[in-house]
Amino acid sequence: MAASAAFADPVTCGEGTCDAVFLTAASGVIGFASLRAPVPGIVIVQVIPSTIENGELVTVAEPTLLGCTYDVDVAIARNLTSGSVATAGQVPLRDFVTHDDGSFDCVTPNGHSFALTAAFAGVGDVFASASRSQFATPWTHELSSESGVSRAATVQATITLDGAAMTSHVWPGTASLAGVAARSMVVNHTHPVGPPANGPLVVAPRGVLVTYGQGTAGDWSVDAMAFTQDGTQLKTFLGVFGTLDGQPVWGDAPSAVVDLAPDLSGGTAQATVVLYQPTSEGAVEVGEVAVTATWTGTGSAWRFSSKGASSPDGRFHSVTTGIHRDAAFTLVIDSGPTLAGSGFLEAWTTKQAPQPE
Repeated sequence: MAASAAFADPVTCGEGTCDAVFLTAASGVIGFASLRAPVPGIVIVQVIPSTIENGELVTVAEPTLLGCTYDVDVAIARNLTSGSVATAGQVPLRDFVTHDDGSFDCVTPNGHSFALTAAFAGVGDVFASASRSQFATPWTHELSSESGVSRAATVQATITLDGAAMTSHVWPGTASLAGVAARSMVVNHTHPVGPPANGPLVVAPRGVLVTYGQGTAGDWSVDAMAFTQDGTQLKTFLGVFGTLDGQPVWGDAPSAVVDLAPDLSGGTAQATVVLYQPTSEGAVEVGEVAVTATWTGTGSAWRFSSKGASSPDGRFHSVTTGIHRDAAFTLVIDSGPTLAGSGFLEAWTTKQAPQPE
């Protein structure tokens, strides 16, 4: 069971950037089947520089604080009519750490203290959803299912961080109550199961083929993507992350020239990318760079697939099939030296179809 909301002062955010507070409080049972651990309560706190764009609250930088505490009482009605969250006074925050298997830890104290009292009240309809999926590669098979209910809410809260009161303005549409049950079973194979993939994917008529390349070289990483239908490229994307003058930067080019072979033998991506840098006042433009990325497939390609069905507003099922191949990667930034690294290439296509009610 969970309750969440975002808090931000519309006046301060409208004048530039502000520290928005994103809260998630939860209670329940987590962990593997053999290590089920009851969690009477946890609250996760994120303070993120944000601003207002077109009337919406938009984050503009990485969180300046990500903390958590188990020193909290969380009580949420199963019919989502109400919820309450209260820390045991001013309590120390700890670092919040997530793991690849979906588990998390609330570990080392990070020097901040936090106090919270919040009362949620459910409003409007309760929405139910359910999904199930299957994912397979030569090394992993996973079966998972999830069901849940959610409801919009109002909330009254008092928030104190390091002894100072923070804004209690709830950003419209962000408060909610929810209950989720999820299960998964994963089988990992010591040796790959199935033969290598030969040739490109077979794409159904009117189906969309997505080709994707990722690579890392030096202090830079690149993501490139192209969407193609019936031999015609619909759109492309190229994003870069790196270091410039010792500072982290990022940027993207929605109209990049991306040519990735459907059989994953190789590919290139080129674009002029506008770079941005995080500052205390938000993201600041720092200039443009010319990016040329090249992939050369190595080793054999292998297949992956995913089958799923869900019913948020009706029933539908989807089937995704794809191939993956490791690749050697080179990168040139602004006619500088050629940086060598590694990455991978992928191609996939998805078919969706409604099921009868």
